[in-house]
Amino acid sequence: MRTSAPYLWAVAVFCFGGLQASASEGPTIGAVYDIIEPDALLEIESAVAGKSITLDDFGDSDHWSATQSQRLAVAQKNRTRDVIPWFSLPFDIPNPEGGILYPQGYTFNPLEYVRLPNTLWIVREDQLEWAFENSGTFDMIILSGGNALKQSNQRQHPVFMLESQLSARLNLEFAPSKVWQDGTVLKVQEFVPVPADSGDSESIKELTEASK
Repeated sequence: MRTSAPYLWAVAVFCFGGLQASASEGPTIGAVYDIIEPDALLEIESAVAGKSITLDDFGDSDHWSATQSQRLAVAQKNRTRDVIPWFSLPFDIPNPEGGILYPQGYTFNPLEYVRLPNTLWIVREDQLEWAFENSGTFDMIILSGGNALKQSNQRQHPVFMLESQLSARLNLEFAPSKVWQDGTVLKVQEFVPVPADSGDSESIKELTEASK
């Protein structure tokens, strides 16, 4: 099925920019009564009014489910591979005439219509220093198997959490990895970690420089 590029560009942005479902109001059937129960949000606001609540009140963030990132295995060899992040629509997208513009299951490569704006560095906690040393100003550092919130606060620099959905979309296997867009494919470069005291940091530096 061939369609115009502007339509597919819109679908790509729609798929990756967040999906929201909307519903129109239907007819009123039966008796209607006023709601007499107090508003739940107002009750919560009233309960916490005047109280000072900080993140410390919720315990150590290491134990929060929201901070548990996916852990990748450590890379055992240096390699670079191509990845195409195919996307399949989970539902039909209708056209203005009431027909189907894109059917459920329609598969396409979003990189033909949108661009990954940043280089991504996916690292474990013991590889963070290496990532900061080699990454650019606007690159994104994504933590695998650690507490990204705590690292962000300690370093005063954004560190993002690796989620399973992103890991699957980028076909990530090992850390550390560097991901950037090259035309309509993603380049995933995996590095063998070099201990800081090994004196062999130049080999990693050469690899990172060659991929820029």
